[in-house]
Amino acid sequence: MTVDPRTVGYGFTLSPAGLGIDANATPEATFFFGLYGDASVAGTTQTYTDPADYIAALDAATGLATAWDPGASDEVYALAVNGPTVYACGEFTGIGGQSRRYIAALDAETALATAWNPDASDIVIALAVDGSTVYAGGAFTRIGGRARNRIAALDAETGLATTWNTSASGEVYALAVSGSMVYAGGDFMSIGGAARHNLAALDAATGLSTPWDPDLYGTVYTLALSGSTIYAGGAFRSSGDLPRAVGIAAFEIPTAVTLESFEATAAVDAVMLSWRTTLEVQHLGFHVYRALDASGPYDRRTETIICGRNPYVFTDVDVRPGRTYYYRLCAVSLDGREVSIGHTAVTIAAQWSTVLHGSRPNPFVGTTEVRFSLARPGHVTLGVFDVRGRLVKQLASGDRRAGEHVLRWDGCDNKGRRVSAGLYLYRLDASGTTYTNRVVRLRDH
Repeated sequence: MTVDPRTVGYGFTLSPAGLGIDANATPEATFFFGLYGDASVAGTTQTYTDPADYIAALDAATGLATAWDPGASDEVYALAVNGPTVYACGEFTGIGGQSRRYIAALDAETALATAWNPDASDIVIALAVDGSTVYAGGAFTRIGGRARNRIAALDAETGLATTWNTSASGEVYALAVSGSMVYAGGDFMSIGGAARHNLAALDAATGLSTPWDPDLYGTVYTLALSGSTIYAGGAFRSSGDLPRAVGIAAFEIPTAVTLESFEATAAVDAVMLSWRTTLEVQHLGFHVYRALDASGPYDRRTETIICGRNPYVFTDVDVRPGRTYYYRLCAVSLDGREVSIGHTAVTIAAQWSTVLHGSRPNPFVGTTEVRFSLARPGHVTLGVFDVRGRLVKQLASGDRRAGEHVLRWDGCDNKGRRVSAGLYLYRLDASGTTYTNRVVRLRDH
């Protein structure tokens, strides 16, 4: 395949043209590409003299243009392929036989525009697709029916903007998605609620900038991810105090996990470990290690990496009464490196007693933990009552094992309504005995 640079503006390799490749394609693959200007596309056996109308599909084996022809009205800057759909963005106002402003979804078979229509207020320059979400960057201030400053997350089915609202101070020219992170490059000084110069990592859940800050001086036009390395190309000359090759650099993305809590709860024959995170960057999961002394040595207790839904849980079943166990939590990066991020310890009682402990925190605003231990397994009930003795929230009712237990009260009643501030009693009934304690709920801020 050859593209005549005289008809392509700045030429194929130097233009902000987009290239989309279906990763699940068969050997009879198709390349979808957008051009910065009209182009004549030539194959080895025949030449197409009609303009490519800014977007085309090429046979991956022969390089010849296929019959797929959406016919954009103006320049196409980026493409992303997701199954039977080709997402396109640029300066066009019509594509695939429909009026579409700057962004569209095209049928990969028919080349017709689908009903998906986010209708951007200005040009869209960058695209990235992750499952049911299409990320868009550009110069727009409104897209998908909502005000969004130059970067947005769109529902891949409806085209509506999601609640993800990270807001960039300048144009976004490049996007890349990896796990729970969205990387954005462009010509901005702030994004995701923080000062970031032209390159940033954004939390895919909250839209906030992560602590990662390469601090580039100059515009970023393109991004590529490989493992824990992100490659950036553009017009920059330095990163912070470090000189860089003009316009191109590679950055190692460190594993970043912010641990909110790491707790151990003891039973007669097991230790239940639970932890919660607020940030995970370039991250595969966790391993748990255990020692009989705080100084070690620590042996790994997890056979495979723990991953999945936050909060996380692991049960250590090889324990003995009367011993204290020390646990270390390690985060595992994409390249297999481990970093210790948390420690906790727990003692297995030689003999349990039935005790209702004080709640923590007390007083509380959001959620408080109620702890109790049982000398022997049996049926228990645990409820929260107001000062008049009326049941407010049933926390437990059923059989429980011997050992320690932790339950949480979120300050709501049995119907899910927030209760008023004041004094409450929580009562445990176990083995024919009733135990009572107090907790104070504070007024919401």
